[in-house]
Amino acid sequence: MAPGTDVSPHCTVLDGECCKESVSAMEDEDHHEKSDCSSQATAAKPPRNLSVMRHCISHAMLAGATELELTTGIIGLKSPSGETSGFLPVFRSGSCSEMGPKPYMEDEYICVDNLREHLGAAPDFPSPGAFYGVFDGHGGIDAASFTRKNILKFIVEDSHFPAGVKRAIRNAFVKADHALADAKSLDSTSGTTALTALILGGTMLIANAGDSRAVMGKRGRAIELSKDHKPNCTSERLRIEKLGGVIYDGYLNGQLSVARALGDWHMKGPKGSACPLSSEPELEEIVLTEEDEFLIMGCDGLWDVMSSQCAVTIVRKELMLHNDPERCSRELVREALKRNTCDNLTVVVVCFSPEPPPRIEIPRSQRRRSISAEGLDLLKGVLNKTLNFQNQASNFSMPNISNPSKLTIFISRTAYGRLIPNLQSKPISTTSVPTHQHIAHLIFDQKSANQALQTFRWASKLPNFTHSQSTYRAVIHKLCTFRRFDTVKALLDEMPGSIGSPPDEDIFITIVRGLGRARMIREVIKVLDLVSKFENNPSLKLFNSILDVLVKEDIDIAREFYRKKMMGCGVQGDDYTFGILMKGLCLTNRIGDGFKLLQVMKTRGLKPNTVIYNTLIHALSKNGKVGRARSLMNEMVEPNDVTFNILISAYCQEENLVQALVLLEKCFNFGFVPDVVTVTKVVEILCNEDRAAEAVEILERVESKGGKLDVLACNTMIKGFCRLGKVKVGHRFLKQMENKGCLPTVDTYNILISGFCKSGMLDSALDMFREMKVVGINWNFVTYDTLIHGLCSGGRMENGFKILELMEETKGGSGVRISPYNSVIYGLYKESRLDEALEFLGKMGKLFPRAVDRSFRILGFCEEGSIGDAKRVYDQMTGEGGIPNALVYVSLIHGFCQEGCAREAFELMNEMVGRGYFPVASTFNALISGLCRLGKVGSASKLMEDMVGTGCLPNTGSYSPLVDAFCRGGDFQKALVLFLRMVETGILPDYSTWNSLVLCLSQEKVWLEGETMFRVNDILQQILEN
Repeated sequence: MAPGTDVSPHCTVLDGECCKESVSAMEDEDHHEKSDCSSQATAAKPPRNLSVMRHCISHAMLAGATELELTTGIIGLKSPSGETSGFLPVFRSGSCSEMGPKPYMEDEYICVDNLREHLGAAPDFPSPGAFYGVFDGHGGIDAASFTRKNILKFIVEDSHFPAGVKRAIRNAFVKADHALADAKSLDSTSGTTALTALILGGTMLIANAGDSRAVMGKRGRAIELSKDHKPNCTSERLRIEKLGGVIYDGYLNGQLSVARALGDWHMKGPKGSACPLSSEPELEEIVLTEEDEFLIMGCDGLWDVMSSQCAVTIVRKELMLHNDPERCSRELVREALKRNTCDNLTVVVVCFSPEPPPRIEIPRSQRRRSISAEGLDLLKGVLNKTLNFQNQASNFSMPNISNPSKLTIFISRTAYGRLIPNLQSKPISTTSVPTHQHIAHLIFDQKSANQALQTFRWASKLPNFTHSQSTYRAVIHKLCTFRRFDTVKALLDEMPGSIGSPPDEDIFITIVRGLGRARMIREVIKVLDLVSKFENNPSLKLFNSILDVLVKEDIDIAREFYRKKMMGCGVQGDDYTFGILMKGLCLTNRIGDGFKLLQVMKTRGLKPNTVIYNTLIHALSKNGKVGRARSLMNEMVEPNDVTFNILISAYCQEENLVQALVLLEKCFNFGFVPDVVTVTKVVEILCNEDRAAEAVEILERVESKGGKLDVLACNTMIKGFCRLGKVKVGHRFLKQMENKGCLPTVDTYNILISGFCKSGMLDSALDMFREMKVVGINWNFVTYDTLIHGLCSGGRMENGFKILELMEETKGGSGVRISPYNSVIYGLYKESRLDEALEFLGKMGKLFPRAVDRSFRILGFCEEGSIGDAKRVYDQMTGEGGIPNALVYVSLIHGFCQEGCAREAFELMNEMVGRGYFPVASTFNALISGLCRLGKVGSASKLMEDMVGTGCLPNTGSYSPLVDAFCRGGDFQKALVLFLRMVETGILPDYSTWNSLVLCLSQEKVWLEGETMFRVNDILQQILEN
C-alpha cells in the first residue's frame, strides 16, 4: 500500500472475521437500477458537489488478508419534505478537546443531551431535544467562547422559534456575528467557525459556517451532513469573487483559510452589507431513522488528517467494543495526533441509541466484486465509442482513490460533451481533453494526500494531456496539507522535465503556506534554497509570503529574516513588506518598535500607506493611547474612512464625546461616511447624555450622504427617546423607520413597550403588544417579561395575570422562566396583598421547586429571627444564579434592621431597586427606624428624601422615628420643623410622636422661658383643632 494513504487501523468485526464495509460503485445493470431507486427514496437532493450518489472503491478481498483499506464512499442525505420515520432517538454524547501542537487553545464546544432540562422549562418543541456545537476559533478564543455561550440562547429567543426553526437558526448565527461586532470587551480581530446540531423529536438540523464538519454513521457508512466552506470551493469562490473578494493561495483576501465565519470584523464591512466573508450558515435537515447510529462533529484539525469514512469506522468499532461515546471522541483525537495534525482538536460524538451498533452482514458476492475492473471496462467502452482512443485505452488504469465514480463520470461526461456538475464548468466538446482547471479541481476534491497524488498520476496518462503549473500547484497544495513535504520536493524535481519549465512563484508560495500551517519555521526559510536550486531569484512576493508566516509565529524571527535574508539579498521591500512587519509589531503590543519602523520607511524615502498607519493607530487606540493615535492621523496625507472609524470608536470607548463629535465632523468634511457600527456608538453616547436631538441630526446627515442605517442604530435612537420619557416621539421614529425600509424587529417593540411602562402609559404598552401580532412579529420572552413587570408595577394586576396566562399558553420565549412570576409577586407586595403573594409563591413550586423551596426557607428563618441562616441560604441562591423575589428582599431587610445591621439592609435595598423592585413605605420605614436607632439620623433623613424621589409617599411610620430621634438628641427645633412638615402634608401624628415632642419640649428651658412658648402653644392648638 502506498505510504500516506488514509487508512484506519480499525476494522469492523463480522462473525469473527475482518471485512471491509464498502458499497460497489458499479454493480450490474439490474442492481444499479435498484440502487438508484433506493437512493431516490432516501435522498431528496444529491449529495454535495455531485449530481449523483458517490460510491466507494474497493479491491477484492483475498482469503487470509491481514491488511485492510477502508474506503467506503460518502453519501449525501436529505430527508424528503414531510417524511417522518417514527424513530425517536435516545441521546448520549461524549467530547474531547486537545490543544495539539499549537501553543494555545482556541476551540470551544457545547453538548446538551436534554434540551428541556437545560432550558429549565417545558417548551413547546418536540421531545426529545438536544443541542451540540463545535466552534473553531482563530485570532484568539474570544469569538469562539462568546458564540458557545450565546448561540443556543439566540436560537430559542428568536421570534421564529420553534415554528420556523430554520429561520431562527439563520437569524441566531447572524445575531451572534453582529453581537461580536458590538461587544466592546472582545477582540474585533477574533473569529470562529460554527457548526451546530439541533435535534427536535426525530428531526435533526445541521447548521455550518466554516470548515468544521458533521458526519453521520449510517450502518457503517459515512454520510457528510455539512460542507467545508473553503475559499477554493467552487460555490464559495464564485460567491467571493462576485462580492469583490480575492483568493490568494487558498486564503480569502490572503488572510483567512475559510470562506464563512463569525466575527473577523476587521475583514467585514458595515453590518447588514454583503461581504466575501459570510456568517450565514448552510442548513441540512435530516429525519432520523433506526439506521442512523451516531453523529461526529469535529473541527478541521481532525478532518485535515482523516477522512470521514475513517472516522466513522473508528467510532463504530469503539462503540461495538465499549459503547462509550466519550471514549470514541478520545480515540479520534488520539488518532489525529498520531497523524501529525497541526491544529487544535475538538470532537463531539453523539449516539442516537443506548445500544451499541449491530454487526453488519455484507453479501459475499458484493464483497468479491471488483470495482476497479468494472470502472476500467466502462472507461474503455466510453473511449472506444466517443474519443477513438481504442489503442490507448488499454494503457489507462483507475487511480486507487475514494471517488472512482467521480473520475468515471468526469471522463464519460467529457466524452458526451456534458457539464461536470461538481465543477460548475462549461460544456466540453466531444473531441477535447480535460482542462487544467478541471484536473486541478479534481485533485482539490480528494480526501487524502495519496488519493490526490494518484489522481495527478492518472491524469498524466490521459491522451493529449500535459500537466501545467496549476495542476502541479493543486497536488502540491494537497500534499502540504498532509505534510508530505518529501513528495513535494520530488514533484518539484520532475517539473522541468515534465512541463518544460521550473516551478513558478505561486508554487513556492503554496509550499511556504503549507510549511507555515505545519509550524515548520526553519523549513519555511529554506524555501529560498529551493528557488535557487532552479536557478531563479526569489521574488519580492515570495519574500513577503515567508515574512507573513514568520510574523504569525515570532516577530523577532521575522525581523531577523528581513535584516539578514531580504536586505542581505538587496531586497528593501515595499509597502506590503512593511505592513506585514507593522502588523506583527502591533499584535505583540510593541508600539515603540512600530514607530521606529515608520521612521525607517520615511528615511528610505518610502511613503507609508494608509493600511500601515491604520494598523498603528488601531494598536494605539486599543492600548488607550487615543491622543497619540490622533496625532498620528494628522501625519497622514490621506486618511480614509477606516481611520476615522477606528478613532471615533476609540473616543466613544473612553466616553469622550466631544472629541468623537469633532472627528465625526472632520470625517464628513473629508467626504467619508462612517460605518453604521461607529455611528451607532456615537448615537448611544449622545442618548445616554440626554442629547437625543443631536443624535437625530447625526443620523439624518449620515443618510443624506448616502450612508445606510441598520435596525440596531434605529433601536438605539428609540431607546434614547424612551430614556428622556419621550416615548411617543420614539414611536413616531418607528414609523419613519418603516417608511425608509428599515423594518422593526421584536427588540424595537420591546424597547417601546418598556418605555411606555416606565412612563406609566400602560394602555399604550398594551397597544404595542397587540400591534406586534398584527404586523407578524412574534412575542418573545423579553416582551412578556417587560409587559408583565410594567403592568404589575403599575397596579394593573388583572392585566398582568392575563398576559402571564397568555405566555404560559403560547410557551412564550424559550420556555418558563422565573422573572415574570417574580413580577407578579412584586405587584401583590406593592398592593399589600401579602397573603395572595405567599399563595402564588407556593403555586410556583411546580415550575421552580428549588427557587420556591429556598424562598420559603429564607422567609421562615427571618420569621424565627435567624437572620444569619437566612443570609446563608440567600447567598447560596444568588451564587447559583437564582433571582430572589420581593418577599425575600423585604424579609431580609426587616430582619437586618431588627438586628441592627443597617449597612447590610441598605445594600439589599439597593440590590432590590436594581432588579426593578421599588420598596413600599413599610420597607423604607424599617430601614429608617434602624438607622435612627444607630444614631445615623442624617442618613435616615436622606433615605426619606430618596423615598419621595422613587414616588413612595412617607407616612406616620416614616416621620415618627425621625422626630423621636431628633427629640432624643435634644434638637427640638429640627423635630418641630419635621413635625410641622408632617402635618402640612396631611399626615396625622401618632401617640408616640406627640409624646416625644412634648417630653423634648418640657426639657427646653429657652423655649419655656421666652415668648416662643406661646407661639408653640398656638401652633399646637391649631394642629389639634385641625
